[in-house]
Amino acid sequence: VFLGSDEGGLILTALSDSVPWGLYVSFLVFWVGVAAAGIMFGVAAYVFRDKEFMKVAVLGETLAVAALIIVFTLILVDVGQPIRALILIPQLPNIRSMFIWDFIVLTTYLILNLVAIVASIHYYRQDKAIPWKFLIPFIIIAAPFAIGIHTVTAFIFQALTARPIWN
Repeated sequence: VFLGSDEGGLILTALSDSVPWGLYVSFLVFWVGVAAAGIMFGVAAYVFRDKEFMKVAVLGETLAVAALIIVFTLILVDVGQPIRALILIPQLPNIRSMFIWDFIVLTTYLILNLVAIVASIHYYRQDKAIPWKFLIPFIIIAAPFAIGIHTVTAFIFQALTARPIWN
C-alpha cells in the first residue's frame, strides 16, 4: 500500500514528535532488556546446575526469542517499509553504521537463544543434564552477546539528538 509513498517509518506513523518518539524508543529498549534477561536467566541456571531452575530456564529463553522478534519488528517499523531493509543489504558490511551492528548483534543473539532452546529441550526430554562440553563454549559466547545488545543500544542512544522530556 505504501510502496509508492516517499514518506515512511516514524514520519508515516506520526512518531516524529518528542513524546511519541520517546514512547517508541522506550518500548524498543524495554524489549531489548527482556531479550537480554532471557538468556542470562538460562546461563545462570546452567552455571549453577540447579535441576529445577534448568527446567524453567527454557521459558526464559523462549521469552527472549519472542522479545527479539518484537525488537526486529520495531526496527522494521523504524526503517519504514520492509523493502528498505532489503535496500540496505547490498551495503553490508558498513561497520560505521549502528544499524548494521544492531542487526548483527541481535541476529546472533536470536540464533544463540534458538540453539539454547533446542539443546534444553533435547536434554530435558532425555532427563539428562546438559554436558559441560556444550555449556562452557555456549556461556562464553552468549554472555558477551547479552551485554553486546545493551552496548549497541547505548551507542544508538549516544548518536541521537537531545529531545525534550526524554533525554
